[in-house]
Amino acid sequence: MEDMDETIAGIARYFDPEAVDGPYLRWLATWLGLSPEEHWTEQQLRLWMREAPYLYRYRGTRAAISRMVEIYTGEPPLIIEHFQIRHLLENAEFRETASRLYSDDPYAFCVLVKPEHAPSDKHQYILQRLIDAQKPAFTDARLIVLEPWMNMDAHTYLGINTTLTEPSYLKLDRHATLPYHTMLIDVDRDNRMDLHTRLGLDSELE
Repeated sequence: MEDMDETIAGIARYFDPEAVDGPYLRWLATWLGLSPEEHWTEQQLRLWMREAPYLYRYRGTRAAISRMVEIYTGEPPLIIEHFQIRHLLENAEFRETASRLYSDDPYAFCVLVKPEHAPSDKHQYILQRLIDAQKPAFTDARLIVLEPWMNMDAHTYLGINTTLTEPSYLKLDRHATLPYHTMLIDVDRDNRMDLHTRLGLDSELE
C-alpha cells in the first residue's frame, strides 16, 4: 500500500510535459488532440503543449496558424490571403499567373515554407495536417514548399528563396565571356533582333 500511495501522490508528474519524456510525452500530447508523428522531437512537443491554450483560444486565426507552423519548423511561414492578391486578380495582365500561384478562390489561402522545413513528403504531410487542423471552417489551405532557386512565373520571394548577388560574367571558355565576347547576329537579316545586337553593350533584356 505504501508503494501505491507513493505512486498516487506523485501522479501529477505524469501530466507535466516538462517532467516526462519518451512514450509518456507522446501519450500526453494525444490528450490535446495532437498526433505526435516520429518527426516530432520532444522539444517541439513540449513547446506545443505549453502553447496549446493560446493555439486553441485563437484557433482559425492567421496568428495561430503561423505560430503552429513555427513550432514545427522553427520559423514563421509566409501566409498569403485572398485580400493580399485581389489587386492582381483584378488586373487582366496578372490574373492568370496570380490564380495559378495562389488560387482565385476568396476562401483559400496559401502557407509558404522554405524547402529545408519540409524536406520530405512525410514532413509536408504533417505540415498540411497541422494547417488543416488550425484553418477556419469552409476554407481551403494550400501548403507551398518554395524551391531554392529562381524560376519565372513561380513563387519567387526576395530574401526567402531568392537573393541578389554581385553580377558575374558567364564564361563560355577561357577566351569568351558574356556579354563582352558574344553577339546576336542577324542571319540574312530576317531573324534578327537588330543589327549586330550585343547584350550589355548596345542592347538590354527587360
